[in-house]
Amino acid sequence: MKNLSLFVSAFALFASSVSAQTINCGTLPTCDSLGYTDTVANCPSSSEVLKCPFDTTKGKCTKGPSVGDLKYSLNTANHNGWILCNGQGLDKTTYSALFNVIGTNYGMDGTKFRVPDYRGFFLRAYGTAYNNNALSSFGGSANSSLTSPQKEQLPNIKGNMPSHAPSEFQNYVSGVFTTEATGGAGAGKNGPYGITFNAANTSGTGKGVYKDNGHVIPANYAANVFIYAGR
Repeated sequence: MKNLSLFVSAFALFASSVSAQTINCGTLPTCDSLGYTDTVANCPSSSEVLKCPFDTTKGKCTKGPSVGDLKYSLNTANHNGWILCNGQGLDKTTYSALFNVIGTNYGMDGTKFRVPDYRGFFLRAYGTAYNNNALSSFGGSANSSLTSPQKEQLPNIKGNMPSHAPSEFQNYVSGVFTTEATGGAGAGKNGPYGITFNAANTSGTGKGVYKDNGHVIPANYAANVFIYAGR
């Protein structure tokens, strides 16, 4: 009798607990409530997708980019967690995962943090080298900053030329060329003069290779750069 009494008491307690909750077994849970918050068609092509059993258009992108990754794209606006790198400001709370990666390194827009602005720039692999020396036998100085652009560079090319009348070449500045005495010739004397092929703007009338703020640019197509902010 004692065991039967304990059983009856336990059953009564269970029944009262169930009656206090509303359970509708005829209504299926939503995909969102189960964590299937991604649209399957929008998952990155490299993703593994877990589809919602009630709606196969919804799912979880279980494999894909990491926050802070970059990509080139012909899309023109933010999409599926990818943010256009045009210097736009983002809310620190809404995009907290990206803020934890880049912080305020690219500036602030009021209370918002900015993403990088890569418009008009080529992207280059980050590198450091002692005293800014070349990283390889191919030459070229390293860009040791992830947040500041590296200025355009083209070295001046120097050489000597045969003796000519100083009146023709001494202190000659025109276009991309300048000359200067390299020794062995005094005022009013013939002698060797150096020639400099000027890459940057020079004093006087010389404009250098970058005449009228031009650029040395390889043939290229343009695409938009996006940074992944997570979902």
